[in-house]
Amino acid sequence: MAKRTRLASETQELRACVECRVAKTVLTCSKRRKSKCSGTAPCSYCSRTQKRCRFERVPSRTPLTRKNLEEKEQLCEKLMTLVRNLGPNIDIEEALKELAGAGQGHDTNETDHNSLLGVSPGAKSPTPLENFEWNEDLMTPSNPPNKSLDGMASLPTEGSGSGYLGNSSGSCILETISDLLPKHPAPLVTRRGQHPANSTMLASPHILRELDNSILTDSLMDAYFGWYNKSFPILHEKTFREKYQNRHHTPPHSTWHLIFYVVLAIGDWVISGGSKVEESRFYMAARSRMSISLLESGALLTVQAFLLMGNFLQKRDRPNTGYNFIGIAYRMALGLGLHREPMRESTHDTLSSERRRVVWWIVYSFDSGFSLTTGRPLMLSDCFIETQLPRNIEDSTYPLDSIVPLPIDKPTTYSAIIAQAQLSRIGNTVFCNVIAGPKKDLDMKTPRSLDHQLKAWRLSLPLYFTAHDVPTWFRGPRAIVSWKEQNLRMMLWWGTQRICGSPSDSEEARNMCHYAAVECI
Repeated sequence: MAKRTRLASETQELRACVECRVAKTVLTCSKRRKSKCSGTAPCSYCSRTQKRCRFERVPSRTPLTRKNLEEKEQLCEKLMTLVRNLGPNIDIEEALKELAGAGQGHDTNETDHNSLLGVSPGAKSPTPLENFEWNEDLMTPSNPPNKSLDGMASLPTEGSGSGYLGNSSGSCILETISDLLPKHPAPLVTRRGQHPANSTMLASPHILRELDNSILTDSLMDAYFGWYNKSFPILHEKTFREKYQNRHHTPPHSTWHLIFYVVLAIGDWVISGGSKVEESRFYMAARSRMSISLLESGALLTVQAFLLMGNFLQKRDRPNTGYNFIGIAYRMALGLGLHREPMRESTHDTLSSERRRVVWWIVYSFDSGFSLTTGRPLMLSDCFIETQLPRNIEDSTYPLDSIVPLPIDKPTTYSAIIAQAQLSRIGNTVFCNVIAGPKKDLDMKTPRSLDHQLKAWRLSLPLYFTAHDVPTWFRGPRAIVSWKEQNLRMMLWWGTQRICGSPSDSEEARNMCHYAAVECI
């Protein structure tokens, strides 16, 4: 009986407008209102008192019982533990204060930004051309990443938030043909109508159960080594798989676990195209393993971890974060002396030394590619590098302490990166002398010489870069190398025609650029 009375009361409240419910509450202790709400807007009471008549559902409230209070306390403690595990360096109390300040109508990010610039809250913000700040943090739903940004920096950017992009970036090039671009790009659609800020999936305990599923982990690792590692052999497959078999004996804080999660994330992306990066449980697990302690020691394993994270994030449309990770890998590689030939402790060269060469030239190629893609200055220079290029060897069955086997004349895991490293050297020269060179009339001898170097590089490639009878797995890495060379030739002549001194030279450069574009297509 009491339950039916309560339901009837709630139903009656839903039929009464907000003003009538407030008036009823106020008059209960003194005298009962004789008139009732008509249930339609505007009701007679609001019409008579000149108040805004609105109908709202009564908010549901959890009964204040000991049981409910204990459940909420336990939930709060679990959430606090989860936050500490995901971000050991987060000051929870300070974060809650900032959140409370943002909830009072203040834009925390804008306030912090203005205070750093020395600008008062009412002052005019910097123009978009001066503001290259960006935010690709997956943990801040209130400030989502720029949706117009992509990993190759090819799409037009909207205002600030994309970071600095130079003349060689695809975004800048496409601005020259902006009349061909849609004025209103299609809105970003998420799966099942979810808002990106609400679709974040954090690393949770259930991922540990998935890692015990050998069928799943083996398939993801096979995808990584079968496709990604063939182009960028950051890891030695035999060594990694042996470590995986004995992973339960690896110290919990070892960087190897971080690499393991990134390998699974890349494998998942290779197989299925992958969900959004913030929905990738393997990437979020790897992200939770990152801390400032990684920067407080130097090891080849840590360089490999930052390389994998940086390249993966670039491919998943987090170019600025990936750029930073590649920069960390570069600095750490210099600190480890990877740019110098390793000192041989014996008369024989081992695979361990060869691995250092391979990792160094991948760092070199990634930095060169990032600079050309974004138009940002090069960090690397050939003047201090003495490390030899990797050799085309088959080492899948050898441990790292083995003597380096003899090079072979067929595709191997290192074939593509050898060609890319050679091409990156030419690409760096193109960037320095043409793309980012001084703003003066360019002598046509320079671009012609660089074009000749590209042709000589192409002719120097082994026959399996053009042969039809090659292993299926090699067709992808070979195509990537070819596309990089064609894009580089287009950029060479596109940059040349922009700064040529005479109309005839500019016309020649434009024709060469068009020819390279048609050949690429």
